[in-house]
Amino acid sequence: MKPAAAVFVYNMADTDAACAASAAFDIPLTVWMREDTAAGYGAAVIGWIFAIARAAHPEAAVRVAVDCGDAPGLALALMRRGIDRVSLVGSEAMLTRVAAIAAGYGAALAPVPPDALDLLGVDNPKKACASWLARFHNGSREPHGE
Repeated sequence: MKPAAAVFVYNMADTDAACAASAAFDIPLTVWMREDTAAGYGAAVIGWIFAIARAAHPEAAVRVAVDCGDAPGLALALMRRGIDRVSLVGSEAMLTRVAAIAAGYGAALAPVPPDALDLLGVDNPKKACASWLARFHNGSREPHGE
């Protein structure tokens, strides 16, 4: 999959909107969940949210990523549930161990993208995602994010 645009999501509606826009514009997308949201939901709920969105939009080229902060246990639990990318902070030894385990799940460590659409407080995530990805579709922005 080529580099993808990135969107931060906070709930099922955001995730569904992002996946629908990715499919509509045929643009690869990395859907990120921020650390505080991930900690609140936990691995089981996050896995469920992303599995439902992927099933609803099988044509979408979507990677799923979660910022796990300094919680390697959460990162490992997410990878077991099919999450593609996690971001972690910690010692080099811990990151090396987690990266090796991630590879076994077909996952990887990735940095949180510095510039992405953030759906926090957005009233209409469908419109916001469509507008954001239209910019990539029209070639006015280079896709980014891991």
